[in-house]
Amino acid sequence: ETGIADSVEIIIYTVSGRAAHKHTITGTPEALDDGNGLSYAYEYAWREHIPSGVYYYVVKVEKAGRILKKAGKFAVVR
Repeated sequence: ETGIADSVEIIIYTVSGRAAHKHTITGTPEALDDGNGLSYAYEYAWREHIPSGVYYYVVKVEKAGRILKKAGKFAVVR
């Protein structure tokens, strides 16, 4: 959770380390209220064909001159 950020960059890599997709989100996030107070969420739908496999992602958030990063992996099964 980052709150409102200046920009959010998503980079998706194949297991071989090749960049498979990159997207930068700017603008206002969706405001959510689950009863525990207001929070914000950035959403992005990767609409291109995604082959089955394991992918790694890096999400880089810039906020007030600071950079926050989060990395992880996911799998696509068709």
